[in-house]
Amino acid sequence: MKKIFILQISLLLIFSIFLFAEDNQQTSSSGATQEVVVKGQLKIKIEAEKPELMIKTNSNDVAEAVIKTEEEILGLSPSDVKDIKLGLPAIINETRPEYHAYLNNIETQPIFKIVPKVPAGIEMEKWTFKVTDPTGASVMTLKGSGNLPSKFEWDGFDNNGNMMKLNAPYLYLLSYMDKAGNPGSVRKKEPKIVQVIKYFKDGKLYIEASNFILFEKQRKDRFTDKGKEIITEIEDYIKMSNRFPIEIKIYSEDIDLAKEQADSLLRTFENSLKISKDNFDIKTYKDTDAPRNYRIVFIINS
Repeated sequence: MKKIFILQISLLLIFSIFLFAEDNQQTSSSGATQEVVVKGQLKIKIEAEKPELMIKTNSNDVAEAVIKTEEEILGLSPSDVKDIKLGLPAIINETRPEYHAYLNNIETQPIFKIVPKVPAGIEMEKWTFKVTDPTGASVMTLKGSGNLPSKFEWDGFDNNGNMMKLNAPYLYLLSYMDKAGNPGSVRKKEPKIVQVIKYFKDGKLYIEASNFILFEKQRKDRFTDKGKEIITEIEDYIKMSNRFPIEIKIYSEDIDLAKEQADSLLRTFENSLKISKDNFDIKTYKDTDAPRNYRIVFIINS
């Protein structure tokens, strides 16, 4: 009897172990769910489903607009292109004020402007207005008789039609005699020295800038800070004109230095204006003036 009872218990244990193993096999074989066991709490089943992303792109739809535009361009006949070209203006010009809020390094004409004040009741017999250059020579002389003009002006041109020298002192003298024989004069006490000047000649805008203010004393091919500012102001006039080529004449101590200064100028224009150096017609010279007049002359189509 005792042996039979032990056999029954053994069979019961074997059957329980078989059922437990089968239950574990079913649970681990299922990939649809995940189990998270938290001690002291009930089992929690978390089902996670990843949605399928479907991105469909039709390359023909993307290229259709490009192909349509290309066909329209290629479908134009020579006469159509001609009509379009004729419809465009040859020159787009716009009047802009020549005003630079932060750049005012360029001298404008007149260089001298005198408004004489004559006491009432004084009548003049004769007068002379004279402008002299650094050598003391007269570059402009006006003479007259009778009352003085309401104003005297000098535009910077000498008797030969040449513009005044830069970085050089100029003076004026107004002398007169009244009918009573009393002489008088008005003179410029401090000389006028111009570093940069602009003027119009033959329908073009001329801007002349002295090398002494443009370039460093030691490195005469390198722009000073003031020189860079002046070049920026000149670039404004080039932009306003927008007509090329721009003629540039460089007068320096020798040809080699003039060419080096030309290279520095071209690099500056290429970097700031973003245009090719082919838009500038540069000529270099050794200055032979007496006194010397080292300068750069910009000739801009107006």
